[in-house]
Amino acid sequence: MNAELMHEMGEHTVQDWLNEDPPPDGSKRELILGYIRVSPSAGGPHQFIGDELRGMFRQVLRMAGSRGLYPVTAVNVKLSTARRTAVIPDVTILNTRPDDTIFVPQQVELVAEIWSPGNTHHERSAKFDAYAQAGIRYFWTVELKGPVVHAYELRAGRYHLATTLRAGTTGTITAAPVPVKFDPAELVPE
Repeated sequence: MNAELMHEMGEHTVQDWLNEDPPPDGSKRELILGYIRVSPSAGGPHQFIGDELRGMFRQVLRMAGSRGLYPVTAVNVKLSTARRTAVIPDVTILNTRPDDTIFVPQQVELVAEIWSPGNTHHERSAKFDAYAQAGIRYFWTVELKGPVVHAYELRAGRYHLATTLRAGTTGTITAAPVPVKFDPAELVPE
């Protein structure tokens, strides 16, 4: 079900979101369908996995000779002014130098969200819809427990599950700018 149809659009705009100062406590402030959502700063396991995922993307892209693609953590992505949605994905692969403060969907090749236990079903569904509506080709989700990685590819305006990898299993994910071969166990501390 489309998250936009489940609730009325909130009052906040992308410009409101941009005008606010970042929370001083390090929490993450996102705008989803006009509603500002504040999440506490991510815990150690979440941050570690995000850093490892970004590092893995960087290494794979370099080995493939993919210049012009930049994996970054926690950047602002304005998905839609009309849908009043702007988020901060855990890991993003940009097709432009990461020199700006905010990026638009045309500059994004892949987003990865690390789901914490506090992420509600509604939030997850809203992000799936928002990324798909914005036309972002690849979307990865990582469940902390395991970890388990789900890789989706956008086809005909909807995400389709391409691959699921569980810790302890090495596999190749092709739902990415270049194929990525790894075991999700590599994302957690030894």
